[in-house]
Amino acid sequence: MLLEFYLTRSTRFLLKEHTQSSLVKWHKAIGYIFVSILLLHPFFVVLPRYAESGVDPIDAFVTMVTTFDSQGIVLGIIAWFLILLIGLTSFFRKQLPFSYKTWRVLHGLLAIAFVVIAAWHALILGRHMHILLALYILIVGGFGVFFVLKMYLRIRTKKA
Repeated sequence: MLLEFYLTRSTRFLLKEHTQSSLVKWHKAIGYIFVSILLLHPFFVVLPRYAESGVDPIDAFVTMVTTFDSQGIVLGIIAWFLILLIGLTSFFRKQLPFSYKTWRVLHGLLAIAFVVIAAWHALILGRHMHILLALYILIVGGFGVFFVLKMYLRIRTKKA
């Protein structure tokens, strides 16, 4: 999902041999796939509990989405709503009362907010998190955010 930042016009210089339309096609396809997977993520967390004895999976799910005293859980819930919003605004982009440029900036800002919050969530709660994976998330996500912000700041300075 972090690589979605690199399939945008903000990294055009890295992907010179590809047309903008092919980048958009791949960005959309990968985006819809990952949005679907991430929306199901809370269920994937509790699904293995059906094979375990002890805590009922439905009870585990309800506890997970109603526990607000854990910073990691709250960040995950916020990230889940952000990815839902990104998916909905992308799917219904043409029906929204925004110009394409306005939607694109909104899409980029939502993506930045999502990546920051989701990365924070993963770093806190990630069961398989270790230093190399944490560094990967921070570096790839950080550069992706940097490229998108650089693109939007450049657009604004051209207009001024």
